[in-house]
Amino acid sequence: MSTESSSHEAQPSPLSAHPDFGLITRRVVKQAREATGSASKLALELDRMGINGDNDRPYSDSAISNWTKGRTRMPGDVLLGLAYLSGTSLDEIVGIRGEAESAKSLRQGIDEIRGMVADLYLHLGLEMPDVSSLQASDHVE
Repeated sequence: MSTESSSHEAQPSPLSAHPDFGLITRRVVKQAREATGSASKLALELDRMGINGDNDRPYSDSAISNWTKGRTRMPGDVLLGLAYLSGTSLDEIVGIRGEAESAKSLRQGIDEIRGMVADLYLHLGLEMPDVSSLQASDHVE
């Protein structure tokens, strides 16, 4: 019998909550189908992009219907092609924000904290120091 510690056992993921990826993929198929007009046209567009099924044959209406209903799972290249055709950002759908959006959110949080600090100074009857010339980068080492 092994007396090894449990450090080799599977550890729970630090991301306990995650998006419903099945629902997301079904939504992307639906959006691409709406963007192209029909399952047949969607299959044709995928074929034009070089995205095909077994034996390099275009996907069928039935395959697209099965993806839409969640009966079967599509290959990764299909998901990427569908997102491209529908103009859908997979990052946005799964909640990944780009650097610009993260920076904007951070600036909003800083502005909110500044307002709270100003309110605190006012509440305590203290004069708020002039910090307008300070930059966050001035304090980063």
